[in-house]
Amino acid sequence: MDDQTFFQKVKDILRKKKPKKKEKQKNRLPNKTTLVSRFLWGFIIILLALSIFFVIQSFSRNAKQARLNQEVESLQGDIKELKANSNATDNMDVFGRYFVEQYYRTKDVDSDDYEEALKPYLAQEMEIPDVKDLSGDKVPTSVQLWEKTTNGDRFTLAYLVNYNFEPMDGDSESGREIVYFDIAEDDQKYSVTSYPYTKALGKMTATGFDKETSKLEDEEETDTTSKGQVEDWLTDTFFPRYFESESLDDVRYMMKEPELLGNVQSFEDIESIKVYDENDGFIVKATVLVKDKQSNMESLQDYSLVLAKNSSQQFYVKDIKHSLGDG
Repeated sequence: MDDQTFFQKVKDILRKKKPKKKEKQKNRLPNKTTLVSRFLWGFIIILLALSIFFVIQSFSRNAKQARLNQEVESLQGDIKELKANSNATDNMDVFGRYFVEQYYRTKDVDSDDYEEALKPYLAQEMEIPDVKDLSGDKVPTSVQLWEKTTNGDRFTLAYLVNYNFEPMDGDSESGREIVYFDIAEDDQKYSVTSYPYTKALGKMTATGFDKETSKLEDEEETDTTSKGQVEDWLTDTFFPRYFESESLDDVRYMMKEPELLGNVQSFEDIESIKVYDENDGFIVKATVLVKDKQSNMESLQDYSLVLAKNSSQQFYVKDIKHSLGDG
């Protein structure tokens, strides 16, 4: 073996024994197919989520709409029932008035006629009042519904009856009382189901109240010249037409909202008047004397007026109230 061959073998042995270096793993980037796939799946998931969201929203809206429809139907039913009840109440009142008038109609009738007239209003097995040997008759002059209450399927009606008591002997006298009774209703047909009872009407008047007065009583009035102009216009122009005219054309140009009292009373005079400055016009507190056109009865009336001037510098009424306490 020559030297060259020997050294070649040694190199081969050393090359075999030398450990191999591990190759570094290179980071692999996802290819285009993977990116497209991921994008499509993400898009599908978003679409699916949005679909579920809109389905839930749709169910919610449908549920709300259904509740709203139910509420509308219920309201419409309540309105129909209210109208029906209103009509029934009106009819009930008419029935009640007829009954009260018949119940009090004892003058110039005998027992049989009274029973025959009253019986159709009463429930079965109810006794008819005894009208024999009366000392006089209560003749109604007016019948007014006083109260209506409900107790299950029964109603209690109360009527204020103003009457003249006409005795067999002596002078007649006026009186008033409240008559109560129960009725039943079936398809707007009625029947009295309890014996009527009467009750005295309590005192309805009160004393101690003060007359309404102007809230401006302590305020300083306008100057004398302006007050005189206002008083003259009210006395000579406005109040005579307001009380005695029958055509709105007579006051249309002097009132913001034209109205008339229609010639029922005549204007006589202004008893007292106070005039106060108010922005571009005046507030007037006046008490006037009027006379009834038929009876000639004279009486006082209170007025609160707000006056202004138009483009022609003529007075006109912006507002009018029938009380000193207004404004």
